Amino acid sequence: LDIAVNCVANLANVGIREYIVLADSAKTCEALRGRLACVWSTLLTPFSEKLKQGATGPAHLWLSRQIYAGRLAELGYNPMVLDSDSALFANPLALVAAHLPEYAFVALADHSGTWSSLNCGTYYLRNARRGRTYAALDAGTLLAFCCARPRRALRSPRT
Repeated sequence: LDIAVNCVANLANVGIREYIVLADSAKTCEALRGRLACVWSTLLTPFSEKLKQGATGPAHLWLSRQIYAGRLAELGYNPMVLDSDSALFANPLALVAAHLPEYAFVALADHSGTWSSLNCGTYYLRNARRGRTYAALDAGTLLAFCCARPRRALRSPRT
């Protein structure tokens, strides 16, 4: 829990005040009550056994995070996914706006998610609305990658 509190303090230190802590359970959010905005999800409960096949670590949390970030992007928000053990020394949203204004997707990969690549590391989806084109990449393709790929992982342990 301390790492989540530290992450939010780090976000505030670089000027980011809007965040959502996606926790693994209601118990975790209860422990954070009064300190952080926290949510948890039962979205993947029906898939618990399938997620255990070949995946290690908090695979359900990684997958939930990708599904919800993709959904936020589909709704027109600009989500940034950040591991709680990350350290920021400047506001990444401002840096992307200043130095990569045409980019809709900026990613720093984390390959610790085993075969599934569920641990996506840090990424930022910016103005990724269907119908827009970014260089050679249609926004629909980008959203399909960010939204459909995590959903496909529930169908087969090898997708």
